[in-house]
Amino acid sequence: MNIENVNKAIDVMERVKARGDNFDLSTWQGGFDGGVIAREEDLHMCGTSACFAGWVAVSPEFQEDGGEVEFSGSPRYSACEGEAAIREWLNLPHREAADLCGIEGGWQAYGKHHCDVTVDDVLAALYRLRDTGSPYPKQM
Repeated sequence: MNIENVNKAIDVMERVKARGDNFDLSTWQGGFDGGVIAREEDLHMCGTSACFAGWVAVSPEFQEDGGEVEFSGSPRYSACEGEAAIREWLNLPHREAADLCGIEGGWQAYGKHHCDVTVDDVLAALYRLRDTGSPYPKQM
């Protein structure tokens, strides 16, 4: 696990929470007809929703590390796209990255349906990941 990048992901999601940005785990970016948005500030200003990976993709932290936004709004990092880009950037096993991104049933491992996941849920998982080495609650 890359603790430095986990902390960066926490910073991104703390900004999303503090600004009250739209969060939707079912889409990289959604609700905007003008194409994909590549900068966090622009995504915030137009009110477009994004998932965890979508918000990371547009963040300055991710982009300064060499990440970028794909035409779908998904992240690209180190020749990987989507969940795989998050996996590479955070240096996580496939299952943990997929669960954080809501892929392959994702949040069922946390006892939630992905449609019910909030920014607070993502932050709790990221803080657990940073503090314990696992994003999952203790019963996992």
